[in-house]
Amino acid sequence: MNLKSLIIVITSLISQTTLASLLETYSREVDVNSYTSAFYKYKKTRDKYYFGDKGLLKEAKSFQNSAELWLKKWRQVGTQISTDETSEIAEIESMIANLLQNQSRELANLAERLKVMRSLGGRIESGLSAISTLEDSEVFGAHKGRLEEVGSEMRDQTVAIIKASEEQFSALEKMPEAYSLDFFVKHLRLGAIQRGIDETGPLVQRMSEYIRAESLGQPIVKAVENATNRIRGRAINLEAMTLKNDLEAFKDTCRQKKTEIEQLTQIGDQKTRLQQQIQNICDAELSHYQNSILIYTPQQLAESMHRNKITKYRQSCQNRASEACHLYSWLKGISLDRVREYSVKDISILEKLWIRMAGGQNE
Repeated sequence: MNLKSLIIVITSLISQTTLASLLETYSREVDVNSYTSAFYKYKKTRDKYYFGDKGLLKEAKSFQNSAELWLKKWRQVGTQISTDETSEIAEIESMIANLLQNQSRELANLAERLKVMRSLGGRIESGLSAISTLEDSEVFGAHKGRLEEVGSEMRDQTVAIIKASEEQFSALEKMPEAYSLDFFVKHLRLGAIQRGIDETGPLVQRMSEYIRAESLGQPIVKAVENATNRIRGRAINLEAMTLKNDLEAFKDTCRQKKTEIEQLTQIGDQKTRLQQQIQNICDAELSHYQNSILIYTPQQLAESMHRNKITKYRQSCQNRASEACHLYSWLKGISLDRVREYSVKDISILEKLWIRMAGGQNE
């Protein structure tokens, strides 16, 4: 029974004075419920997402410490190159290569941690939004004002923390080129002078080319490595038709990245080394799939894919009424016998529908 119907019934049974008292009590109970709910959401937001062990403040502190350590590593290696008189050229090359790889990996980790902080910011905003929906109340008006005050302060601090972290990360992204080129070459030449080596001679020139090749070329090599991740996901899911398309795109990526290496300047014969790195990655990736998953017929792969996905999503869609699960209900009705008779075009459509369904599951 809604409130209007309730009032009509009560009015026919009791006096106006008694009715007014009951309605005031009802109104206060509504206030209590809404304010209790808002306070609970605020407390959970504050204790879990802001101050918690995995909350924004601790994530921001950890991010700051990692960023400072990341910068410190650049300086330490530069100092070591120029002061360590016992290092051989090969040792210096190895040192620089390892540093650049590790720094690239750590920078990617910092990017992921920044995403976590943004997600926490979204959760904090969602929790605080309950306060703004509260209606004015004679009984709880003072509490609403206090909640709005502390909520606004937390929101401002959250925005400031995330903004500062984003600005710091943006600055970090610009550091590798400056450090790995000018910084290392400067310290390399300083170290050469201290060792009594001609700073303009072929040895230092070779090392300068190596440093430049590592700093400018390795990100290109890394892009090729990253391109393999999507392909592996298709293979794991037995999405053969899409995998074939991705492999063709991967071949284009390999050619494009080798051309980018060719266009780099002042790296001498390091071009050959970098291009060979790319070629090795591409050859290994393409050979792997040609000699494994792609030896089966499209129908065999489609049958396995269909069976696996029906099993994979059965539990998650058991009690859900989402669009993705409606699609799942339809897809699981397609029999394996029918899939075995599919044409390549039909299999491609089936794959795309499963990919669409999986994407809906992740939303």
